[in-house]
This record gives sequence, structure tokens and C-alpha cells, in this order.
Amino acid sequence: MKQIESFDIKPNIIIDSGNGYHCYWILREPLIDVDEEKKLEFKQILSGLVERLGADKHTVNLDRVLRLPGTYNIKGDEPIECRVESIITDKLYKLEDFEHLKNIKFKEVEFDIASMPDFGSKEESISSVSYEAAKTDIDKLEIKSQAKNMILTGSKLTEPSADKTRSGRDMSIICSLISRGYNYQTIRGVFLNRHLGCSDRVLEGGENKLKWDVMNALDYLNVQEEKMTNEHQKILDIKLNKDLKAEQKRIEINRFIAQDLISGEEPIGHGFRDKNKEIYYFFNKDDKLLMDVEGTDFYLFLRERYGIAKKEKDEIVDAVRTEIYGSKNEIEAHKVAYFDNKKNILYVSDHNNGIFRLDGKNIKVVDNGTDGIFFEYNSEYAPFDIDVSNLNGVNYFSRGEISEKSKKWLENCGLKINEKMLRYEFSMDKFRNEESYLRKYLIDRAHFATEEERNLTPEEQKYLLFTYFYSMFFESIQMEKPIACFVGAKESGKSFIAESIGKILFGEKYQLRHVPSAVKDLNTILGTNYYMGFDNLDTFVKNCSSSSGFGLMY
Repeated sequence: MKQIESFDIKPNIIIDSGNGYHCYWILREPLIDVDEEKKLEFKQILSGLVERLGADKHTVNLDRVLRLPGTYNIKGDEPIECRVESIITDKLYKLEDFEHLKNIKFKEVEFDIASMPDFGSKEESISSVSYEAAKTDIDKLEIKSQAKNMILTGSKLTEPSADKTRSGRDMSIICSLISRGYNYQTIRGVFLNRHLGCSDRVLEGGENKLKWDVMNALDYLNVQEEKMTNEHQKILDIKLNKDLKAEQKRIEINRFIAQDLISGEEPIGHGFRDKNKEIYYFFNKDDKLLMDVEGTDFYLFLRERYGIAKKEKDEIVDAVRTEIYGSKNEIEAHKVAYFDNKKNILYVSDHNNGIFRLDGKNIKVVDNGTDGIFFEYNSEYAPFDIDVSNLNGVNYFSRGEISEKSKKWLENCGLKINEKMLRYEFSMDKFRNEESYLRKYLIDRAHFATEEERNLTPEEQKYLLFTYFYSMFFESIQMEKPIACFVGAKESGKSFIAESIGKILFGEKYQLRHVPSAVKDLNTILGTNYYMGFDNLDTFVKNCSSSSGFGLMY
């Protein structure tokens, strides 16, 4: 980007392609029906631009098509949206404005087959006599049926994330052939055969285009080979085993993955079923991550380790679930925090592969799964990065004998009373005077009503917010889930506080949601999410006055 910004001829449009930048200079007059000399001059200018900006030297062809904004670049591990970076419309250019950049040494690059790296030992002769003869030879190729179909018909890729262009189709075919050990002569026989549907693009552009495609495919496969795991190779070997029928291949793949994950001699993890819910989990022993096998994070793990396509996921998940069910391994999976009221230990997830273990005296960082406590991984949560050695605790409570009033209340709740039980009294003085992260970044930023308006002093209202926040870490011992409702005039900061709670718990990407239209949907959301903030509740409250099971306090 620095080369573009410092360039003396500013582009009218700059596109962030997700893997670099595309620059457009708009001419006052279009170049139409120009002769070969003018075409060469234009290419010389493009070549000069490429040298000056350090751009891709392979992009000086006049028929170059660039990625459109709003589409996705899928060359990397994750799709990246192509978007407009900047637009300037107050200046148009003449071709003469670029005359000083002309590279007069430029010439069309003719690809010498001798310069192409040696690859592939297998060669299959493809007949060019007729379609039927060519089809017979294509059927002999040891590649997937989808690739054979694209060769014969010229059809394009159909997967949602695939490059559905002719060049994307050709790259897929070439990669398939190279991966199975075929040489250049076989690839040439496919793409220069006028009877085959996939030949349209190469016959239009010439063999030089094919050679560049092959070079790009070799570069791509070299990168993929570095990424490819042994497990991925095993899956490919099963898929390309001609001795197995399609159903047998699926069974073998499912069996291999289930054994590699949880049931083999040296599995990489454990399978668990949640004892309270019908949810199945995979726990990676190395990464200490607990993933819902139905979730996106587990699918991404499968894709990275085994090269699994999305359409294959459901069948593999069923096989993994079956193995877990048979193992009878059960746990109680937690999302954010869990309090063990027998040991008086609080466990808080770091949203990665660790746990903060608080026993009232010390805070230790331990692995997920320590003490049999497991937290479900969610890649949408930002991991906590806290140096616990620099933390200082604040004790807001003093101890004393439990009061008769509290005893009676506990007995009414069906709890046994131990005469040595201690009660805790909150110190408002300490709360007012002690510095804390929560006060600085949440409580002191909120606006509170006067005592005359709410019958509580602003400090007491702060204490309620303080108590609500900390109550979320003790959900495991609560009989009901507390609901906080922030009431006030427009622009009084209600949404800011509700969203700030989410950002503290889950990271900067957290956002409030709009309340659903039906009460039952709201109950479901509140029951399945650890914290969920809603904006603009006014309309919803009016519509649910006759409903049961939900209440808001003003």
C-alpha cells in the first residue's frame, strides 16, 4: 500500500482484494478497435506500472479480469471479502499521462516447456478423433468423477465457496491431474482437445495460457502439500481407492476419523456426552479444547486435519457421536464460569484452553479439564490475556455468625443449616473507596437516578449492578437466573452499559441483539446463552403483558 500511496499518478479506484490491492486508472477516452502497435504500447505501459509498483508481472494481459468488490477471496484458509478501499472521481487520465512509465523492453512471454519444473511420471494419451474416443480415455484417468465430468462437459464448480469461473474449473482439473501423478503431456492432451468441454478457454487463449495455469497449479499444490497432514493424505488415499465402492469409502473414512479422534489405540482426544443435555463433545488432548461436534469450530478442525468438505460433515459427526455414546463418558460442560460450592472453588474459562482457578486465596491458571472441570470452546469469544501474578484482590466482606432471619430463609429453601455457617456482610465503605477494574470500566461509566427517583442512592444502585455482574459467575448455585433491565431516557447510556458487560465477558466484537418477537423465543435465548443483551425492549414489553414465565422490573 505504501508504493500506491507514494505513486505520483493516483489511482481512481483502489480495491482490497483480500490478498493484495487492485488499482484502476480511468481514461477520458476508451481504447476501441486499436491496432497491434497500440496494443503493444498499452502493454508496455502496464509493464512499466507493474515494475514501478512491484505488482504481479503476470497481469499485463489485455483480457485480465479482476475480482469484483462484494465477492470473496477463497485462496487462503478463510474467505476474505473483496472491498472498495477508495474512489476518486474528480480526475480522469489520458494515455499520454503514463508515457514516461513505458517499458520498451517488454515483450510477450513465451513459455518454454523446458523451463517448466519436471512433474508427473504417468502419461495417458487422450484421443482427438471423436468425443466418444476421448471419453473412453478420460474414463481411464485415476481422478474423481467430478473432475472427469468437468473435463467432458466443461461444467464449472458448484460448491458455495468455489471459484465458479472457467479458470477456476481449469485450475481444479489441473490440480486433480497433477495430484495423481500425470505429466504435462496428459494435461495438454485434455485441454487442447476440441471434443472436450473444458478446452474452450485454452483454445481461445492458446497453449501459453495453459502453461501459466500449470505453473500456478504447481505453486498452489506446493503450498497445500506443506499444509497437508498425514491424516488428510490418508483420506485422499481412501477416496481414490478404485477397489472400494462409494459406500465402502464413506464407511472407511468415518471409521478412520472416529478411531483417530477418540477410539483408536492412540487417539488424539476424548469423546464426552453432557450429562445434563443431549450434546456431544470432542476434547483435543493437545490443545485442551472442548468442541461441540455439531458446531462450526469442530467442522473447521475436521477440515484442517482431514480436508473434509462441508457436505461430508454430517455423516462423520454421526459416526463420532455413535462412538461417544458407546463409550458412556459423561461430563458437565460449562460456558464461562463454574462454582464448586463443596470445595469453595471458582473456575473461570479463559475462552481458550485454560481455566482461572480461584480458591479465595490464590488465582492459578490451569489446563481445561483440570479437576474434571471442562469449558466449551467458542471461537467467537476473545481469550483473556491476564497476568494473574499482578492481580490484587479486594475483600468487600466481613464475617460473622449467621442470623436467625437468614437461618429461617435458608430452611424455607430446603437447605440444611450448619451452626458453624458464617454470614458475609458487604462493606459499602470499601466499595466506595477501593479501585477496581469493574468500577473503572463499567460501574463508574453508568448514569444512575437520584434517590428521590428510585428510593436507592446512586451508590446503592452501583452496588446492585456490581452484584448482578458477579452473580453471573455463580450461576451453578443459583435457583433462578437474574435478569438486569436498564431503564432511562433515550441516549442515557443504557445500551452502552449492557454492551460493555458483554465486551468484558466475551471481547470487543460483542454486540447487543434485537429482542425476538415471541416470548418463547426469548426464554430459549435466555436459557441457552450465558449472557445476552437486548436493545429497545419497549415494544416487546407492551406485547407480552399477558404472558407468563418472564418479567421485567422498572
